[in-house]
Amino acid sequence: MLDDNTERRGREAVPDVVMVSDLVERMRSDLATLQSEFENANSNSSGVAEHTGHGRLGEKLRHFASSWQNRRRDLIEQITTVRGHLDMIDTNFGDVEVELARSFEEEP
Repeated sequence: MLDDNTERRGREAVPDVVMVSDLVERMRSDLATLQSEFENANSNSSGVAEHTGHGRLGEKLRHFASSWQNRRRDLIEQITTVRGHLDMIDTNFGDVEVELARSFEEEP
């Protein structure tokens, strides 16, 4: 995929190539990590709360984590939707790549 950044070398414009599948894979990986953090937030915060060394501080931490539960659930749904869109993008670009490769193999 070509972007708008081109570099002039002599009279010839050399476009920057962006590898869409690599970009999409990095985004999917980052979103999977983020989703995992949200899904495990309550258990992670409970573990941290136990190690604060102060009962009241631990309770405040647990309360904060549980009060965010509904918002985390919404964010997890949104992340799942975005990951699905990224899957479709990856599939569609893969299909285009295959078709493009076939078009170069065909005899005119």
